[in-house]
Amino acid sequence: MNNPLIKLHHFLLPQEKSLGYMPYLWLCYLLIFFFNFIFMPPSKEVVIATSIAIPVFLLVYFSAFHRSQAGLFLHIFLIYLIGAVMAHYHFGASVFFVYAASFCAGLDSIRKGVITIAILILLIAVQAYIFDFKPYFYFPAIFFSLIIGLSNIYMSEIGRKNKVIKQSQQDIKHMAAQAERERIARDLHDIIGHTFSLISKKSELAAKLIDRSPQQAKKEIADIERESREALTQVREAVSGYRKTDFVSELASAKALCRAADITFDHQVDQQAINNLNNNQLNQSLGFIVREAMTNIVKHSNADHCNVTLKQDSKVLYLSIVDNGHCPIIKSGNGLNGIKERVKNLSGKLTINTNKGVSLLMEFPLT
Repeated sequence: MNNPLIKLHHFLLPQEKSLGYMPYLWLCYLLIFFFNFIFMPPSKEVVIATSIAIPVFLLVYFSAFHRSQAGLFLHIFLIYLIGAVMAHYHFGASVFFVYAASFCAGLDSIRKGVITIAILILLIAVQAYIFDFKPYFYFPAIFFSLIIGLSNIYMSEIGRKNKVIKQSQQDIKHMAAQAERERIARDLHDIIGHTFSLISKKSELAAKLIDRSPQQAKKEIADIERESREALTQVREAVSGYRKTDFVSELASAKALCRAADITFDHQVDQQAINNLNNNQLNQSLGFIVREAMTNIVKHSNADHCNVTLKQDSKVLYLSIVDNGHCPIIKSGNGLNGIKERVKNLSGKLTINTNKGVSLLMEFPLT
């Protein structure tokens, strides 16, 4: 921490945003501004304007990382103004427009980011029209501002969703662990309370009988030993259920995850199907399938509604997970391989439908 460079780094960039050293690397694009100087030596006027613009830009650039919303809007348009002024001196000034568009990803919604980029592009076009700038200036300025601005917004939104998923999963794990601790505490209280009361009574009875009826006392002592062993078994069974995955608990987790991601969640579950989940492998596998599918929906589908249905017909169990997102191309890497593998291990059948969202329809034979 005594290193001056580390102190400078902490001063320039907010540490809570976990930006690392990437903002310094992004400044490499600023070299585009100076590229033309290699072939065309700048005039005195351009040198003076550049000497003022670059320090001002760096000040606004690093300050923008510390701002949010209204403050960030101001910094975006300050960077645009630097580019707008420098455009009269050097066509490489279009790089400032791209920097301004890239900061739109820091706004708190996709809508605000897209509207701000549209305003920037409109301002660039109006300036180019009024001052009759050449196409080799305004075309790259508009094109790269649009592409890089929208790409940054997309990546930022993915990061936000990942953060929501991670936080939701941590909250769910914490609540699940707390619920398990409370369940184990209740079970142990019931088991140990009952067993200790019984052992205490039988011990008192054995102490009274040991002199006058040794055989009866031995019988009571044998009962105490049997009850102790049964209590030990019950304690092990109570604890062994800790943190196991099952369909019902993952359904509750899916509901909490969707609520955190602003996705409407519905489910229809046949009680007969739940009663038939006595196969531990089937129960756990369905739980994992729901977990992987819901994570995939929140992360990749852009859906605002999803539905989970579990029903039974004769000797077949049907599970469907449906969303209304926009994902015309299903990639195997998006959690789908795990679902396919689990369905296969259960001798089941998986059908994927991408019409009006994504539907995962699964069938499992009940043995």
